[in-house]
Amino acid sequence: IPSDSVNRRILAHLEGYQLVQVCDGFVRMPYRLMHKWMLGVTRRVAAEVSDPIVAFSGASAAEPSTIDCHLVRETLGELEMMLRGRIRAVLETRWGGQADKRIRAAIGEDATAKAEGAIAKSLRFRSEAADEEILDFLYIGDLQSIIIGNEWQEFRRIFSDKKDTERNLQTVSGCRNELQHFRTPSNLELLKAYVAAEEVLGALRSVVD
Repeated sequence: IPSDSVNRRILAHLEGYQLVQVCDGFVRMPYRLMHKWMLGVTRRVAAEVSDPIVAFSGASAAEPSTIDCHLVRETLGELEMMLRGRIRAVLETRWGGQADKRIRAAIGEDATAKAEGAIAKSLRFRSEAADEEILDFLYIGDLQSIIIGNEWQEFRRIFSDKKDTERNLQTVSGCRNELQHFRTPSNLELLKAYVAAEEVLGALRSVVD
C-alpha cells in the first residue's frame, strides 16, 4: 500500500507494534492484516485507541498508547456468542440428534466433565428444570477444538484457511483467559486479540444460511 495514502496516525500506531514496515514509500504488512485493513478494521482500532496517539520512529519507538480494554472485552464476548451459535447450527444440520455427542468427543473427557459440572451447578440455582446448552459452558479454546478438530470439514466453508483460523482463535483464547482471571494483557496482546477476533467475526458474519 503506498504510504502516502495511509492515515499517518494509524500507521504510526501499527508501526510502533512492529505489525507493519515502511520502506521506499510503501507499507508492507502481513496478508491477513492487509485484508482487515481493506475491510476497515484498522480504522476502527485507530478511532477507539486512547488519545493521544504518539508518532513513533522505527525500532526505537516508545510503547504505543492503550487500546480500550472494554472494547476488546466486548469484541471477544461477541465472538464467543457467535461461535457457539454457529457451531450448534452447523453440527445439528450435519449430525442432527448426534450433535451433542460430536461436541463432547471433540473437546475430550476433561473439558466435558468441567462443562457438565458447571451445568449441574447452574441448575441448582434454577427454580424450574431447564435444558442447558453445553456450548454456553465451554471456553474459546474448547470451541477451537471443535472447529479445528475432526469437524473441520463442516467448518471449512466458513473459515477457509485452517492455520489462520487456528492462529486467530489461539490469540483470542490467550487474551480472553487473561481477562477472565482479572489480569490486564499488554497493549500488543490486546491489539492482536482484537484484530484476530475481528477476522473470525468477519468470516462468521459472511455466512448466509
